[in-house]
Amino acid sequence: MGNIIKWSVPADCQTTYDVTEILRASSKTGAYNLVSTQSINDNSFFDFNGLNTDWYKVRFYDSTNEVYGDYSEPIQGGKFSGYCTIDDIRSASASLTSTVIKDSILFELIQYATANINQDILTEYRDEPVYHISTEKQNKIDGTNKTFFIKNPYFGDYTDDGLINEDDLYVYSIDSYGTKKEYSVSSIDDYRQGKFTLTNEVPNGEKLYLTYRSSPVLLYPSVNLNVRLAAIKFVLALAFGRTDPGLVKSYRINKISVTGESSPSKRYMQEYYELISKINSSSVKEKSSDYEPSLRRVLG
Repeated sequence: MGNIIKWSVPADCQTTYDVTEILRASSKTGAYNLVSTQSINDNSFFDFNGLNTDWYKVRFYDSTNEVYGDYSEPIQGGKFSGYCTIDDIRSASASLTSTVIKDSILFELIQYATANINQDILTEYRDEPVYHISTEKQNKIDGTNKTFFIKNPYFGDYTDDGLINEDDLYVYSIDSYGTKKEYSVSSIDDYRQGKFTLTNEVPNGEKLYLTYRSSPVLLYPSVNLNVRLAAIKFVLALAFGRTDPGLVKSYRINKISVTGESSPSKRYMQEYYELISKINSSSVKEKSSDYEPSLRRVLG
C-alpha cells in the first residue's frame, strides 16, 4: 500500500535550497535511484509503489546557484496502513486530485480517521483476568500451555495504526508472592475468536491478566465494509474542510456539533456518524466483512 517518509531542513543551512530530491533503494546499502523531485516546502513524500523493504535518501538543491546538499542518512519507509486507502479517497471524490490535496496529506488524514474510529467503536478492557471460558477456550495455566483466549472478541487495534498484531495485547501475571511479570505475545492466531499464543508457558499458580481493545466488527485481516466506508467519509469531511474552509463554519469531531452552511464537509461528517451508529448496533456485529461491493455504488 506504499510508504510514507518525512524529513526536516536543517535550521543552519548556509544555502537557500528550493528543491528536494527523493531517492529509493531496495535495501539500506543498495543503489539509490531518483523517484521524485518536489518543492523544499513539502517535507514529506508518499511513495505509492514503495515496498516495506525499501529505503530512501533525500538531498536538497539550490536551483538558482545550482548547488546540491549532501545526501541524508538512509530512511526506512513507514508502512502505510489504515481502514481505507488513498485510492479509496480519490475514487470517492474526483475533485480531490493530487493537485488539490497531496497523497502525504491524505495519508495523515487516514491515520487520524483510523484513530478516531477506534475511539468511537472500540471498547478497552484493562487487567482482565484469564479464566476458563468454555470447553474450547479452557485457558489452562498449568506450566505447559501457551495458547489463550480473550473474553471479548473481536480483537481491536490498540495502537491506532490500523493493524492488529502482537503489539495490541499486553499480558502480565502475578505469582503467589505478588510479583508481577510481563509476557511477550508470540502471535495473534484468530482475530475473530480472540486466540493468541505467548512466547513462554505460564507456570502453574500464577494469575494471568490482559489489556486489549475489543471491536463490535471484524477489523483484520480484512476491514469490515462499514468501517472502511466510515473512514472514507471522515477523511472526505476533513479533506473538503481543508481544501475549501470557507464553506464550513464548523463540523463535528467527537463531541463537537456540526453547524453552519450546508457543505460537503458537513454532509460527509454526518454520514460518518450514521455509519458509526450502524457499526455499534447489533445488526452488523456478526456479518462477514469479506463481501465488499463497489465503493462507487455504495458512496453514490
